[in-house]
Amino acid sequence: MNFLGRYIVYTDESWVNVGHSVSKTWQDSTIQNRRQAFIEGVSTGLKLPSGSGPRFALLHAGGSDGFIPNAELNFLCKKNTADVHHEMDADTYEKWFVEQLLPNIPQNSVIVLDNASYHTRKIEKIPTTSWRKHQIIDWMIDKQIPYEDYMLKKDLLECVSRVKPQFDKNVIDVIAEENGHTVLRLPPYHCELNPIEMVWAQVKHHIKMNNTTFKVKDMSELIKHGYSNVTMQNWKNYIQHVKDIESNMWIADNIQDDIEEFVIHVTQSSSSSDIEIDTDTSD
Repeated sequence: MNFLGRYIVYTDESWVNVGHSVSKTWQDSTIQNRRQAFIEGVSTGLKLPSGSGPRFALLHAGGSDGFIPNAELNFLCKKNTADVHHEMDADTYEKWFVEQLLPNIPQNSVIVLDNASYHTRKIEKIPTTSWRKHQIIDWMIDKQIPYEDYMLKKDLLECVSRVKPQFDKNVIDVIAEENGHTVLRLPPYHCELNPIEMVWAQVKHHIKMNNTTFKVKDMSELIKHGYSNVTMQNWKNYIQHVKDIESNMWIADNIQDDIEEFVIHVTQSSSSSDIEIDTDTSD
């Protein structure tokens, strides 16, 4: 695909606990009690929460111009899971994608996202080995795919595999395409290729350094302040950092290709019949 000249939009989800705060503080060992602290005019510091507290899910998008306007979505999670991916679902994500993201990005944009399950909901189910034979046949009839009565289940699935690319489509991809955009999915387990990961780190650092109440009602405002501190230049720097990583990956890939080619070449031309051994001992 040629993305030259097109605006790149990076999107992802993250989370932050209400008790997110610094774990260590400076202490003055000469202060023995609160009364002495009051007399000396110093603070006795925060009392850190005993637990991490409830969790907020964060969803946003941005590019070289900064955050996408009106694309912010934050909500208090109902489940105390270790991962926001357990709280987000396809209905929530697709609603955000249609109502908050697409109306606010430039035409003909490229939208970068990962392969989370709610990013990859299928338009329809495609037959697999778990399907019964009659279900596969019904699907093929509905799609007007020819088959023979004598075919076994494995033969039917082979027919399905040949036409699968026509029907194996994600909801998000189709929605984006219908609105003149392209979805670009990151390789699995390569979150370092999405600059918004560094944006999340900056936002959560701001929250950690400024969280003083550890209350749900104050967290939304902290999150907004965290977003406002991420500048357009920050985004540009993070995007350039990812481009540098990509360049290094291409260099490493080319080096690996050269090594493999060299190994194959040596192996093919180094048979025992090709090796000449000097047996002249006249010297």
